[in-house]
Amino acid sequence: MGVAGMAATSLNNTIVVAGGTQWEGDNKRTLAKRWQLTDSGWQRQPALPHAFAYGAYGVWQGQLVLAGGIDDSDVRADVLLCDIAGRIRLLAELPAPRAYCSGTVVGGNLYVLGGTSDIHDLTKLRDTFWCIGLATGEIVHLPDFPGGSVMHAALAATPNYIFVFPGGKFDDDKRQTQNTQVAWRYSPLLKQWETIAPYPFPVRGLAVCALDERHVLTVGGYKTAPEANEPPAFTTDCFIYDVVENRYRHLPPFPYAAMQVGLLRHGDLIYAIGGEDRARHRANAVYHARIADLIKATFD
Repeated sequence: MGVAGMAATSLNNTIVVAGGTQWEGDNKRTLAKRWQLTDSGWQRQPALPHAFAYGAYGVWQGQLVLAGGIDDSDVRADVLLCDIAGRIRLLAELPAPRAYCSGTVVGGNLYVLGGTSDIHDLTKLRDTFWCIGLATGEIVHLPDFPGGSVMHAALAATPNYIFVFPGGKFDDDKRQTQNTQVAWRYSPLLKQWETIAPYPFPVRGLAVCALDERHVLTVGGYKTAPEANEPPAFTTDCFIYDVVENRYRHLPPFPYAAMQVGLLRHGDLIYAIGGEDRARHRANAVYHARIADLIKATFD
């Protein structure tokens, strides 16, 4: 089935996809389903306790961490821990409900950036940045995101930094969502923000994944090309961001244009799953590439 906005990650030596959205005719559905990729294909697993999409997620001590997101009818604030057997427990509640937020796990903490408490009112997008201790459930308010209120930003973590690649903002004057281009990094040690090289074009809904300590892969997104005066569109553009050189290296195009592709590292491979590939549609494609080949391709 086609799906986007889900949690997609490597968990206990397998690949797990949980939640997301799909379209059935003219109806958009939020899912509670879970799948696991095995040698014999995709296998259904015990469902989540409620539907989940467009929230923050990560992995900690062999458990899938889910925070916020939307269910069938509302924006949620719960932080859940889910093990491979499907056992789920409530760890904490976010200070406020959040959907269209972003997240990453660093050490024993889940970091949650931005999002909104009402997906039907994007004037409620926020610049909040929270740290949830996964051993205790303690929540710390960190310095607000200097890029302003944001939706669908893309986070990737290396040992020393959390990198934040562009997302969308709501333009109060034009009353519409606008893509952004400025990228940032955050030091958990110093609790400080600083800018990095801007993304090659304004975009939201990027998929990102750290390949190693130096390289971050970025895939697709919903792109604005202002120099061509063209309307925003899904893109096949892929880059590797070099942390040391602070620059983006172009890769060959992704096999299909999409935003919010599920992108994850599994062993020495990167997997790309699903995504929104056109309006009112979700992709069910699955691709993988060897990490060493992706890095090498930027120099070929």
